[in-house]
Order: sequence, then structure tokens, then C-alpha cells
Amino acid sequence: MCGIKQEVHIDIDEISEKDEVSYDMIISSYMAHGVVDKGMELFREMKSQGLSTWNAMISSLRTSYFIVFFKCERGKEIHGYVVKNGYDRNIYVATIIIDTYAKLGFCFLAQYVFDQSKERSLVIWTIIISTYAAYGDANSILIVFDEMLNKGIHPDHVMFIVVLATCAHYVMVDKAWEIFNSMFKKFNIQPLGEHYACMIGVLSERALSRNIIYFYYAN
Repeated sequence: MCGIKQEVHIDIDEISEKDEVSYDMIISSYMAHGVVDKGMELFREMKSQGLSTWNAMISSLRTSYFIVFFKCERGKEIHGYVVKNGYDRNIYVATIIIDTYAKLGFCFLAQYVFDQSKERSLVIWTIIISTYAAYGDANSILIVFDEMLNKGIHPDHVMFIVVLATCAHYVMVDKAWEIFNSMFKKFNIQPLGEHYACMIGVLSERALSRNIIYFYYAN
């Protein structure tokens, strides 16, 4: 399946006492070897027996092949299972799915999962903004950034680098100044070398040599 299916010589029926731990072990093995059909079958079997599929789901999300699954039709099935069982409301699961869709270039799906997330950590905000940055959507970056600030979420050094780099790339001088000046004044974050580099970059693009000299000596 998807070019990664391998032989797995483990059978749940060979285990005398079937519990969540044994299911977790075998499902993780199936998923890690790309045998998604069997893994999903065991998920459903666990559910029918009243066993919690939480640990098995988390283990599966951590596999190195998870991003490959989402390139296939089975990716939709896994996501559907997550939603149907309410796991998407967990911030850890939502973060992994958003990051996976983002890496695959499915910005609209990453945004959809993000919009459905009731709990949004700074990590999730950073991922969705970085997604738009990777695909050059400056407008969405600034919209989401402003939305985050309005929600009372304080950005960190990494977030400021992403946003300032966007301003530098698209030569948004005024917006860059606004964001840079807010770092210490509003959020008590001391700019690092990467932030200064972004500012020099945005000023260089406009050939504002006087501003660069002023910026250099003022900071």
C-alpha cells in the first residue's frame, strides 16, 4: 500500500489474553510497516470490544510512515476515524494532523483542522502560520497572526522570526517596523540576531540605507 507495505508476522489471534497493551503493540507494528488495512481493522475490533483505542492511536500517529498514509486514500480514513472518535479535540492529536497536512501542502485541510480545534496552543498557531509562510501566503500569515494576538496568545521568538521574515520577503516595511517594535514594548521579548537580520533584510529591499544605518546604531 502506497509503496511501503511490508510483511508483518504478528497475529492478534495468537495472543491468549487480548488487552489494550497487546492491541497497541500489534497495531503500532502494522502501521509502522505500512499495513494500514490491518491496523484499521484492529482499531475497529478494539472499539467493538469496549477497549480504549487512545494509546494505539497515539502510537500510530508517531510512526514515521504517518505522513505517507496521508498521501493515500487511507489517510482520509485515519483522519475520519480520529474525528469520529473525538480524538481531534485533543490538542496533541490536532497538532500532529495539522502539521502533517501542512507538510503535504494541503493548506486548506490544515486550516480546517485548525479551525475545528477548540484548544489552540502557541505550537498550533506557529504551525499554521509557518504553513502559509512555506507557500508564500503573506496575507493569510498576517491575518492569522493578528487573530492570534486578539485571542490573547503571546508570540515567542520563533513566531516573530516567521512573521518578520515574511515582511522582509514581501517588503512590508511599515508592518515589519510595527511588529519588531512590539516585541519588547508589548511582549517583553528581547530581539535576537535573527530578528535584526529580518529587519535589515526588509530595509535593504527598499534600499533604505539611511534607515539601515539608523537601525544598526539605535539597536
